[in-house]
Amino acid sequence: FNRQLKLDGFLDIGSKEDPLPFENLDDNFYIGDSLKVDWFEADIIIGNPPFQSKNKIQQEFGADYTDEIRSIFPDVSGFADYCVYWFRKAHDNLELGGKAGLVGTNTISQTNSREGGLDYIVSNNGVIINAIKTMPWQGSSAIVNVSIVNWIKTAKTIKGNKHISVFDDLKEEWQEYDVENIPSSLSPFGDVTQAKNLKKNRKPKTCYQGQTHGHKGFVLSKSEAHKLLKANPDNEKVIFPFLGANQWLGETKS
Repeated sequence: FNRQLKLDGFLDIGSKEDPLPFENLDDNFYIGDSLKVDWFEADIIIGNPPFQSKNKIQQEFGADYTDEIRSIFPDVSGFADYCVYWFRKAHDNLELGGKAGLVGTNTISQTNSREGGLDYIVSNNGVIINAIKTMPWQGSSAIVNVSIVNWIKTAKTIKGNKHISVFDDLKEEWQEYDVENIPSSLSPFGDVTQAKNLKKNRKPKTCYQGQTHGHKGFVLSKSEAHKLLKANPDNEKVIFPFLGANQWLGETKS
């Protein structure tokens, strides 16, 4: 295998040197906390930051570490997901004209996570060129939906359509959209970043989370539900439609 490996523009195709195990690239690999070490400017950054929800950061990493990271990124809300820090740092370390592509939790385009990450990117010469707003993360035992965002850091106008992909959990199919601009909300239907707080929502300050199923084993696809109901109509006593925020707020038929 190592005799056949050829990477155009990276390894000399005509070289007789064994291309593996990359011993000449030792200086390109670092061990350390990516959020705490300095990065050098790069023209391309790709990655899959750790997934950790805002509610479990302190539980997982401890209070001291959480406070340290938040002090490094004081402009990122404490209610933002952990991966937001990577989006922020990646953009800060992109050269002008550089490109980045990161995987994030699907909340990267929502509320505090959006404000700390994608809002910052598009407000500082970032142009999102294509994105997957939400899709299931394969191979995970937990219920995890992710977003994938690719952007360019440039002061120039990027002409031409940009592309957004959305996986519809209810219909179990991909929806594809070509748009002129992709907002930080990654929505093909409009930009919510200019929305204002409604006075009517300030008092009383109450909210209702709704049902949480706890594990993907309790969530059925539409086809699975129909099959179980057809096999035994009594199953309707325990099988109900389940709507997440994407369906509830994003579809008129919900």
